[in-house]
Amino acid sequence: MIIKLWASFALISLVALAAACGSRQATPTPVSTDIPPTATAAPTATLAPTPRIEPTNTAVPTETVEPAPTVENQDPGLGRAVEVLPRTHVAQGEVVDDYNTNPPTSGRHAPRWTEHGIYLTPAVKEQVVHSMEHGVMAIWYDTEDPELIKQIEDFARGLDSFPLCVIVTPWEMDSTIAMTTWGHILELDTFDADLMLRFSEEYRGTVGPEAGLCWKAPLDPGPGTET
Repeated sequence: MIIKLWASFALISLVALAAACGSRQATPTPVSTDIPPTATAAPTATLAPTPRIEPTNTAVPTETVEPAPTVENQDPGLGRAVEVLPRTHVAQGEVVDDYNTNPPTSGRHAPRWTEHGIYLTPAVKEQVVHSMEHGVMAIWYDTEDPELIKQIEDFARGLDSFPLCVIVTPWEMDSTIAMTTWGHILELDTFDADLMLRFSEEYRGTVGPEAGLCWKAPLDPGPGTET
């Protein structure tokens, strides 16, 4: 009987002891099941596309220099320039044979000039050179073709203020037609009115050491001329 009471007492004591230990355990903190919202990143600003910059040519443009006129690149209607020779006088009737072109374009010459107009026989070249010194344009031809001669003479007659500052004469030379002024010559194998007119408009009465005097020369034709 005593043993049973002791056993019961021991059991009650054990239960009470277990209850006391359990009451001293920390109450667990409840774990929240709510998931905090994820912070939303601020939107990234959309950048405008960088405009494309086209490369520019920063080099300083060089000036285009026109080539000096030469026989190859000059206007064919202007013929070619010829070196100008000294223009001293010789005795009337003296023959000059040191011209640098045939027909001549400058150089020593007679003291008397040639009257303007159309010559039926070769003019005196030393006098023609004197006339070119005054600005005269000479048209020389080496042909016996009457049609070609007529074309040349008609061309001369058709120039303004004919016969002033114009001489037409037959002449023995390499080309069929030659037009000369002081320091210039146009040589042609065939009649070309356009080229001949350009030469006339450029040089007739305007070139020569005493250019312009031909507009004031006497109009009376000399021997062997036709007006």
